[in-house]
Amino acid sequence: AGTAMVQLSTGMDEVQQKEFAEGVKNIAKEINNEVAAAMKLKGLLQQLKDEEREFSKVRAQTRQDIQKARLDALDETKTVEERLAAVQKANDLEKKTTEDVIAMQRRKIQIQKETMALSENMAEDLDDLAALEVGLIDLQTQSFQTQKRLATEMETLKNEIAAKEKAARDEEAKLEK
Repeated sequence: AGTAMVQLSTGMDEVQQKEFAEGVKNIAKEINNEVAAAMKLKGLLQQLKDEEREFSKVRAQTRQDIQKARLDALDETKTVEERLAAVQKANDLEKKTTEDVIAMQRRKIQIQKETMALSENMAEDLDDLAALEVGLIDLQTQSFQTQKRLATEMETLKNEIAAKEKAARDEEAKLEK
């Protein structure tokens, strides 16, 4: 009787009614899957934001440590070896911090791509993705520049050590004569 009433009011026979009901179930299942995926992405994004917030404090402290090490490297009251160790410490801290920042930026890009896979890829989404990718490139470029500067400082100190050693050898040779 129920099927007959639906057929009378919609014009759909029993097979069409079952296909329609099956279609509605599939749509509901697809919506549930998309909602679950969106919630997962939202959770990942919130987790990343929490990590970034905490990391910003660590990064600020690391920048301070790097600058202190660089100041120690310029302190001529210290031995050249101590200054070289300070520059090496600054370089190591810079590399580690940059690796962490780049890893977070890559995660942001991945989350943006996953978000775009669920949406209609509006121009705004594409702009956000492009901005994240440009940010990654800028981070890498900045890291290369800093590492180059630190490598130059290390090389200068190594040359100074070598010059002192040569002067000491020359002085010894002079004394032996």
